[in-house]
Amino acid sequence: MNSGQPQDVPTDLLPAGDSVPLVSVIITTYNRRDFVGEAVASVLAQSVADFELLVVDDGSTDNTEEVVRPYLHDERVRYLSKANGGQASALNFGLARTSAPLVCFLDSDCRWLPEKLEAQMAALRDHRAVGVVYGENEVIDTSGQVAGRMTMSRFSGRVVNQLLYDNFVNFNCSMIRRDLLERVGAFNERLRRNPDYDLWLRMSMVTEFLYMNRVLAQYRVMEDQLSSDRDARFASNRDILAAFLDGPGSALPAAEARRAWSGFHVRRGRYYASAGRHREAYMDIFRALKISPRDKRAWRALAAVALGRTSRRKAHMA
Repeated sequence: MNSGQPQDVPTDLLPAGDSVPLVSVIITTYNRRDFVGEAVASVLAQSVADFELLVVDDGSTDNTEEVVRPYLHDERVRYLSKANGGQASALNFGLARTSAPLVCFLDSDCRWLPEKLEAQMAALRDHRAVGVVYGENEVIDTSGQVAGRMTMSRFSGRVVNQLLYDNFVNFNCSMIRRDLLERVGAFNERLRRNPDYDLWLRMSMVTEFLYMNRVLAQYRVMEDQLSSDRDARFASNRDILAAFLDGPGSALPAAEARRAWSGFHVRRGRYYASAGRHREAYMDIFRALKISPRDKRAWRALAAVALGRTSRRKAHMA
């Protein structure tokens, strides 16, 4: 039977009805009154209009609501307030109140370029096996001036092995199919940091990812973000990796698990070295070699530390 719908377009990329938009956008915020307005405005400036925007205030104590209120004249925008529970809690709170077949997220101190939604919707139309599409961020400072581009290796396809080494998927540049959330579950609210990394790992077991080599968002870096939380981020990534390898990732070959742990210790060892913490750096790199003696990354890291070729980096850990 011909329903009148275009036959070459997946049904989850067709309008779901008069009351259901094509894309749900969720901005979670906590005491970001100075920037949340820019984030909201960047969504409303998108080149496509078929979306809903939920601003989830995770118990802010500033006047965030007053900043958002002028945007509520747009019927696509909703402001929701909840008790403080962390980013994962706020994201799930928003997800439970949306229904669009495609979902995007935006940090409240970041912003999108105008073609972000349109470009990613087109990419998902053209790649039916892909469940997650993501692009690049460029870095902006507190005043909104472009300070550079975030650079690291990105991957497409079945990316679980690459994700085990590092989280390279830009959260603010992503778009996902909602049915994936139904398959793997939403954000883990026990995680206070990096809940997106845990989600990407679980999704990488069941779908393909697509990297778009173009800047689609601007990530704001503030001085207190550059280094003060790196130890906490590594601790969080260690816990996420352990939980994944004991859960969904337990189906992976044992060699991949060893390579994942070796890679984790290599990355943390390099960080320690760049921070001048050489004893900790050597300990981590030797752990990596003990886990996977043939891992070339560990041997290269050992040589770099021994020769003093590591340097302090201010790069954001995606």
